[in-house]
Amino acid sequence: MAPASLELLKANPDIPVVYRTTAGPWVDCPGNFGVDTWKRDAQLWESVQEQRTAGLRNAPPVDPARATADRFLLLSRAQSGLPTFRDRLLPAESADLGSLSRRFGTTPVLVLETTRWVLVGCFYSYQPWFNVRATLLETSSGNVLWRDACDGLYPPNLRAEVPLGDLEANGGALYAQLLEARASGCAGELLARFEGGMRSAAGGPAAQ
Repeated sequence: MAPASLELLKANPDIPVVYRTTAGPWVDCPGNFGVDTWKRDAQLWESVQEQRTAGLRNAPPVDPARATADRFLLLSRAQSGLPTFRDRLLPAESADLGSLSRRFGTTPVLVLETTRWVLVGCFYSYQPWFNVRATLLETSSGNVLWRDACDGLYPPNLRAEVPLGDLEANGGALYAQLLEARASGCAGELLARFEGGMRSAAGGPAAQ
């Protein structure tokens, strides 16, 4: 974050936060093991996985970007010295500059959007995983004041897959719990990096 960006944030005490709703997850089998098992018939493999996971993909109980944005706001309110973000999250069909400037005028806007959303698994058990990118935009110029992401191709523990029936049980309660846990961790990463960017812009040590 540049020093000029920090000054702009201080001059705008009410920053809107929007999230981009994304389509449901797709199945990702690490190492392409599923396709190899089905004798490299990728179309058949994908068709079977789509049918098997339709409930998880078509009606997820939690939207990753919204959950991460909600947790980011909650954590930011507990920290001193941060810009004030608006409490109310707003959906955004588009994150293009024109759309945002028409909605919010010249104030900076924080946009959170899901960049990867998968069900990690190969046969009958899966682990939900997603990445979210946060971008703080100056809508009057299109300048990116700050951008970072929580990422990682797969979750740290690939052995933590959950049987399909357990994810679907009780209205997807466990499914929602796992998504919320990822959102909490993701928001914590983003906030730490945002604070590090602010410290760097102010002339202090950046976050490692």
